[in-house]
Order: sequence, then C-alpha cells, then structure tokens
Amino acid sequence: NMPFEGMGFVGYDKMQRKYDALWMDTMGTGVWSTSGSFDASGKTLTFTGENFDPMAGKKVIAVVGSTGAQGGGLVRAILREPNGEFAARAITRDTTSEKAKALSKAGAEVVAANLDDTESLARAFKGAHGVFCVTAFWEHFSADKEYLQAGNMAKAARQAGVKHVIWSRLEDT
Repeated sequence: NMPFEGMGFVGYDKMQRKYDALWMDTMGTGVWSTSGSFDASGKTLTFTGENFDPMAGKKVIAVVGSTGAQGGGLVRAILREPNGEFAARAITRDTTSEKAKALSKAGAEVVAANLDDTESLARAFKGAHGVFCVTAFWEHFSADKEYLQAGNMAKAARQAGVKHVIWSRLEDT
C-alpha cells in the first residue's frame, strides 16, 4: 500500500457502483487518474489507474550538485514555476539524503549519479534539454580531479545528446 497525500476530485456512479477520481499527488509522483469498482459481493473496492508524468512536455534541466548551494538554488528556482516550460531533475550521489527527499517532495525528479562515473552521468542526463554542472573542489582539494570530473560531465552530456551545458566552478581552481 502506498501512502497518499494530495488533492483531487472523486465521482461515484450509484447505478454502476463505480468510483472515478483524478488527483494531484503532493508527494511528487504526479497526476493520477483512477477508477474503482466493487466486486460482486459489494464488499471489496478495487482501484485501477495510471500516472501522468508531470514532466511530460517540459524541457528537463538536469542539475548536478542539487543538494548544494548552487545546484539546490537552481532546482528550487525551477520548481517555483510549476507552470513554466522547465522541469528539474536533481542529480545527487545520495537519493536517500534528507535534502534529496525534500527536493523530491517539492516536485523534482531525483536521480543518482557520481562525478567519477561517466556512464552514471550519461544515464542521469538522458533526455535532458540542458545540464547545470558544478564540481566539488572542497571535497578533495584537487584541481586535477575537478577538471577530470568536469570532463566526465562533458562526455556524458555529449553521449546523452544534451543541447545546453553550463559548468560552474570556484575561481580558485
């Protein structure tokens, strides 16, 4: 059983003993359309439904470092425009962190990737219109590693067919 938080509309047809519902899930999983009907005994209600992707039709911006200051700020800015043309894909090493969970609940698609793994980055960038890349120099204090990770992001973006890429870095590296 999946917990539900959201708002929507429910209709009930007494003749057919059938429920129809459409709701927006505030847990970040999208818009749902559901139908329910009772079995022959009239005691069991079974629901069937489908999820409508809230990112469909939007240009996805994949954001590396989404739980940090720069990346997190960009993800939150995109999410503040729910009717805008862009959707946020938050890329992080740990999708189970509290910050990643908060971004998911706010409506971002949260995806795991590692800056040292080009293939994981390419999977995370797939289908994105643009990518915002940020490196974490202060984690390793190595300009060489930072350039290697930037190269990995560039290769992954090319492999995934991304149209626009921005790399943000600190001035000291």
